[in-house]
Amino acid sequence: MSFEIIFCEYFASCDFTSFYTFELMTEIKFCKTTPLKHYSCISAIVGKIYNVEYFSNQFVEVQLLSTQSANLENALNNIIDGNPISVDFEWKPDINGSMNPISIFQFATSKSIIVIQNDGDPGLETIDRFLINCFQSSQSSSFHLPSQSIFFGKGTSVDKRKLKMMFGHDFEIEDIETSILKPNNLSLNFSTIVKKILGKPKEKFKDPKVSCSDWSQRPISIQQLLYAAFDVYSMYKCYSILKTSKNLPELFYCTNSNQNHGQNLHSNKVSLQKKLKLLYEIEKVEFDELSNQEMSISMKSLRNQDKNPVNFIHHDIYNTKWSLFYMLLDQKLVENFNNHQFQCLICNISFDDKNLLINHLWDVHSHFIPQIFYLANSNDSNYYLNKIQNAVNHEIYENNTVVCKECKMKVKNFRILYYHCSILHNRKNLDQTNTNEALNNFKTFENNNLTFKSLLYQLFVTQKYVINANNKFHCNLCNLNFLNEKLLIDHCWSIHPGVFISLWKNKPSTYPHNIYNDCIALGITVIEKFNVGSINKGVYCCTFCHIGFDSPGELFIHLFHKHSIIKVVKSVDVDLWPLKLSEFPMILIDVVRRMSFNKAVVALDEIGAFNVFPETVRCNECCIVFDELEEEWDHLMKNHLIIDFIDRKQTTLIKKF
Repeated sequence: MSFEIIFCEYFASCDFTSFYTFELMTEIKFCKTTPLKHYSCISAIVGKIYNVEYFSNQFVEVQLLSTQSANLENALNNIIDGNPISVDFEWKPDINGSMNPISIFQFATSKSIIVIQNDGDPGLETIDRFLINCFQSSQSSSFHLPSQSIFFGKGTSVDKRKLKMMFGHDFEIEDIETSILKPNNLSLNFSTIVKKILGKPKEKFKDPKVSCSDWSQRPISIQQLLYAAFDVYSMYKCYSILKTSKNLPELFYCTNSNQNHGQNLHSNKVSLQKKLKLLYEIEKVEFDELSNQEMSISMKSLRNQDKNPVNFIHHDIYNTKWSLFYMLLDQKLVENFNNHQFQCLICNISFDDKNLLINHLWDVHSHFIPQIFYLANSNDSNYYLNKIQNAVNHEIYENNTVVCKECKMKVKNFRILYYHCSILHNRKNLDQTNTNEALNNFKTFENNNLTFKSLLYQLFVTQKYVINANNKFHCNLCNLNFLNEKLLIDHCWSIHPGVFISLWKNKPSTYPHNIYNDCIALGITVIEKFNVGSINKGVYCCTFCHIGFDSPGELFIHLFHKHSIIKVVKSVDVDLWPLKLSEFPMILIDVVRRMSFNKAVVALDEIGAFNVFPETVRCNECCIVFDELEEEWDHLMKNHLIIDFIDRKQTTLIKKF
């Protein structure tokens, strides 16, 4: 006798349990009154065969058995049809490093689908013998499986580890990800494969909440049974088509449009305020390849501590004055006698205090400053002095606005004018009417011992930052008076040198000043544990660009801004990486999120680590379902994303060739 599920409505008002109500059903159909969720609270019955409509007008038999079932061995024998058998397994979610045994065994062939509950012996021995017979082609009177037949599944690495844990020996299972999907550049997403090849199912059987449910609890619900059977049934149907198709790329090719579709699917859920130009690349690390080695991520980026240790040098204060001291100390131009006696070997002058020496170097040997920031540049100080003097001569300060005297262009500050003049108004490019004036100005400064200090003072006079009229010497920036012009000049260079220092510093202007102090610890990590940061000539240095920085925080921001790449990894490998994204300042985390959130989710979805659904996202590795966007991002940031660094100039050259 056969009844449709719709009869349940008649008995809904009766005082029947779900067990007796469901005894009337042999077919499971889905409609508005009986959706899939209807079966979440109805227990599945061991020994019963359900006729399920997974796809429109296509019914398939699903039988639920137990390892305690008397007919288990016969049922396994009866599903053999001489062709490969689709297998899958479910278990209680592994949390905090636990390794739970398989709770549900699923098998599918052209004859039927069997879902087996693990309720202990003697059925486990029956399953073990069945698996051994299939995998090792052993002789058995109980089974009649041809020796050439095998089992297959998708993403089987964990499945095989679970089987070995339970039965004590290895089993071979064909993984269609490696045998079919990847070689043909097909999508690795299960739901995408099924929809493309078999069409749209009647319901969303791949519910991530069901996937992460406790499969060890008894009884299982009918919704769990439908989920488990759908996995092996749909994979069996897809496998037969994938194996026989001669044009797999044409059948299901993972084109850019498909990838964009997946990204758009997640973008509907992730509402970005605006689309920004991507500064970061998403590098997909294969999901199953990372756990085989102790240090499997980006070994090229990490420094070998045994062979190449780096002793980080702390500065008392992270600024250009101290950078100048350590650079000259490394060049043997300064002597340090156990921090008690100091000597400037250039001038042959001794000092009892380090700060006195540092002030001396800053006041007398400022021409070394550009070398801090251009470690690989052979230009001497005259090159930079002339560039600054050229810009100073072109500046007019009108109504608190910097104006180029040459072309009347208005700019925000002297730094912009400096680069403006370097590009457009270099001495060689001046027209004849201004050439003589410029040359005369250069000769004047050469005769007056041109220095950065004197140029800064001239600039401050032009910008009315200082007053030097009528024997009055006043700094408007500090509101201080001085007895003479020399003291005022020394004050400007000692207290307000930032105008010139900013011309050489490689600091992105998009970040607040405090971010550099917040990243000092991250910069130290980069220098000590990565090959991308170093201490060169006593200066914190970017290995790629060979430019220097006053603090490890400035170095880190440079690497983050210019050389960073975001990589997708397994959660077990994140702890092996020295830089934790969760430890970054919030402003940098927000940058990573804006630039990479969508792409990272799509990358994880493509390699099978994530499943993206219209309303939820599931992490397959961690068995976690995210209903909220913030939960999803927090998990992604802490468990699956790392920041590495690359030489983008070298990458660009490779792409050109």
